[in-house]
Amino acid sequence: MFKQFVFFDDNNELNDTGILLYVDALRLNREKELPSELTTHILHSPNDRKRVLEYYEFVKDDDIRELMPHPYFDHIN
Repeated sequence: MFKQFVFFDDNNELNDTGILLYVDALRLNREKELPSELTTHILHSPNDRKRVLEYYEFVKDDDIRELMPHPYFDHIN
């Protein structure tokens, strides 16, 4: 589906795509569907975890219908 490098920059930190996908997963309650590389990385990277949570706080009350259908979670092969 998506390659790991799509979510990380050259320093192995989450890029905007990785952060947005993680935040979308939180908003949609679909964290279990995230690639294991993302969930493992967040567990071990306090800086990226902080970035994800800060952006989540900013958008958490937005209407989740704007995310549907989701290009990652609702992708049909």
